[in-house]
Amino acid sequence: MCGRYAIFTEEENQDLRNIVNDINERLKGKAATMKTGEIFPTDTVPVITDISSNGKKSTDLFKWGFPNFKQSGGVIINARSETVHEKPTFRNLLQSGRCIIPASGFYEWRKADGKKEKYFIRSASGNVIYMAGLYNRFIDNIGDVNNRFVILTTDANEQMSYVHGRMPVILRPEDSSVWLDCKSNYLMVSKLFKPYGESILLDKIG
Repeated sequence: MCGRYAIFTEEENQDLRNIVNDINERLKGKAATMKTGEIFPTDTVPVITDISSNGKKSTDLFKWGFPNFKQSGGVIINARSETVHEKPTFRNLLQSGRCIIPASGFYEWRKADGKKEKYFIRSASGNVIYMAGLYNRFIDNIGDVNNRFVILTTDANEQMSYVHGRMPVILRPEDSSVWLDCKSNYLMVSKLFKPYGESILLDKIG
């Protein structure tokens, strides 16, 4: 489960600032809808849709969450990586709708003594995390076309399991191009659906 995450552009890592700055310069008026800081479902945020051979990232603004047609006003924000290839909502997108969601980290809640404790989970190295996502186009009630995404999840790694049993699929930099390459088939990308292999920090909030 991943119900919130964060984009902190004031941090030292330049990559996230570059992504946000590129969108501000290139999309201009549309960039006014972009959210940073703590990100909630239905927010409009930066995503990466392609990485060139020289490492340049193609970015865009997508809205977080697919419409949930079974629940009025609800959204689907996550997809389980173990079953995503079986679900009609996501199956075809595994080939034609892969994206990456950059973040400073994500939030999760630990249940303890009948209460919920909020944690911010981030890379111990301080690097940006790149979460695997799927996107599709939807037409809203007034006829506007919106690109929307979900975040793929997997089992928690050992550190994360203290807080929650699930975590986003976090891609290593060297795997990002494989995930975005339309020539990569399901067998290739499914090998990326595993718990994060690097050290993380669990920062308790409040």
